Amino acid sequence: AFADLVQAEDSFASAASSLNQDIVVYWRLRPDLPGAIELVSHREPGQRRGTFMLTLTPGVDLQPISEGRDWVFVLDRSGSMSGKYETLMDATSQALKQLGTRDRFKIILFSNRVEHVTSDWVTADAISIQHVSAALALSQVDGGTDMYAGIHAALKGLDSDRTSSIVLVTDGVANLGKTEKKDFIDLLAKHDVRLFTAIMGNGANRPLLDSMVKTSNGFATSVSNSDDIMGVLISATEKVKYQALHDVDLSIKGLRTTDMVPKQPTTLYRGQQMTLFGHYYGDEQAEVILRAKISGEQKEYRSTFHFPKESTDNPEVERLWAYAHIQELKGKADYLGVALDDYRSAIVDTATEYGLVTDFTSMLVMSDEQFEKLGIERKNRDRRAMEIAAAKNRAANGARSNRVDQGSPAFSGNQAHYRNNGSGAMGPWFILMLIPLMLAWLLQRHTSNC
Repeated sequence: AFADLVQAEDSFASAASSLNQDIVVYWRLRPDLPGAIELVSHREPGQRRGTFMLTLTPGVDLQPISEGRDWVFVLDRSGSMSGKYETLMDATSQALKQLGTRDRFKIILFSNRVEHVTSDWVTADAISIQHVSAALALSQVDGGTDMYAGIHAALKGLDSDRTSSIVLVTDGVANLGKTEKKDFIDLLAKHDVRLFTAIMGNGANRPLLDSMVKTSNGFATSVSNSDDIMGVLISATEKVKYQALHDVDLSIKGLRTTDMVPKQPTTLYRGQQMTLFGHYYGDEQAEVILRAKISGEQKEYRSTFHFPKESTDNPEVERLWAYAHIQELKGKADYLGVALDDYRSAIVDTATEYGLVTDFTSMLVMSDEQFEKLGIERKNRDRRAMEIAAAKNRAANGARSNRVDQGSPAFSGNQAHYRNNGSGAMGPWFILMLIPLMLAWLLQRHTSNC
């Protein structure tokens, strides 16, 4: 898949040369693919340290949950939702139709006040959904964003005997009522409930929402304003229809690994993958062990394989690690409530080494003569040349599998047929593909201003 994504770079460059449009990509994998462990790495000949991306796709038979579940939809109706609120209401109505006949739901709207569209739990039958959908169609945007009040209202009256989930859709920063991260985390920590968040636009407080979903073992998905909101909502409801892997722990033994990012998820839902970046030393045989619980029963999955002594097909993985590392530092600063400046040195060092734009670094466009006159080392030019050469080599040789556990399969079953369509969030793969696009755009502006 990585090779295919890189080959799509030229299409993106021609379609979005001004960088003023969202890029939305959808994909679907074959339903008969086995569960697998895939490894993408980079290590130059003679280099002591290598960089890797390890992707684990469970092939575990996660059974449907037959008992009813409770859903609370908490929807942002603040003034900033104008222009997309009608789409959200329609998407919510469609998502309700995906619930099981034993499920119940509530609808809560929030702005500078909370409005209960449903006074109590409503059974997810056709007549109830029709009445609620009609009420949603009549609601309108208004006021600011008291997100804490909306979440607090959603947590009232939960039934401890039923699986409960909250679907939060918001596009703004919490600017009314309680707004501190600690307040939200303390509130969610008191309840056994999963929070699924659709984050619309670029204005939302992503670190706050990420911390909230981690506390509740849920997940957050970024949604472009022009993206498929209905697909995201239906995706959230689908995830709790099946068993999940809980208390997830992945370890690598027999080989020295360091600088692992991002932090491992504690829950993997049906159809989700687990991706980790890091550095490795040596080329000994490694044992990868995944431990998790399914419906309270401890499970363990193992595989053994070698990390390569030399690997030059995917130099981009180094920038992916750097991007993930910087995001981890920013998240840590936000979680601890300290100024990002405390991590400035670490972020600047990583960004300048790997050629990334951050809060503290920028890309500067100059002529070759200026670079030479100022004695600036052309690290990014050399790195980009290496990446382009590797991409051309991959394109010439065709896509190949990165699976490494064929000889010692970790899973006996196939991947779940259900899988998220990729959309909305701009992950690290796309950040790398957009680097040449950014440079072209900057050069275009530089030329027009001369």
